[in-house]
Amino acid sequence: MGYVHHASYIYYLEESRMALFRSVGLDVAGLEKKGVILPVVELDIRYLSPLYYDDSIMVHVSTQEPWSPRLVFQYRIYNQNNKLVTKASNSLVFAEKDTGKLISDPLEYLDCFENVLAEIAIH
Repeated sequence: MGYVHHASYIYYLEESRMALFRSVGLDVAGLEKKGVILPVVELDIRYLSPLYYDDSIMVHVSTQEPWSPRLVFQYRIYNQNNKLVTKASNSLVFAEKDTGKLISDPLEYLDCFENVLAEIAIH
C-alpha cells in the first residue's frame, strides 16, 4: 500500500486531542454552545518516518502547565511496531465564538486539567 498523506496527520492530532478533552471532562461542544471556541493558532509537525495505509498507530498526547493564555499539546505518533514516526505540537487559545476575541482569563475552563497524558489508538 501507499504512504499516508501528510494532511492525515492533522486528523490524528485532532482526534487524540478531542479524546484527551473527553477524558478530563472538558466539554468542547458545550463550550461552543456557550459561545467559546478553541481555535488552533500554531502547529508544528516533524515527519520522522512514513506511515502506510494499512498501519495501525498509537498517538500519545500530553499537555503541561502553564496553560494561560494558550493550551500547548505535544504529540508522539507510533506505528504498530512501536516505532516513533512523528513528533508534533500545537497551541490552542480560548476565544469568543461570535467575535474571535481572545478570552483574557480562560482558567475557569481549565479546572479539569492537571498534567495529563492520553494514549489513543487509531486504526
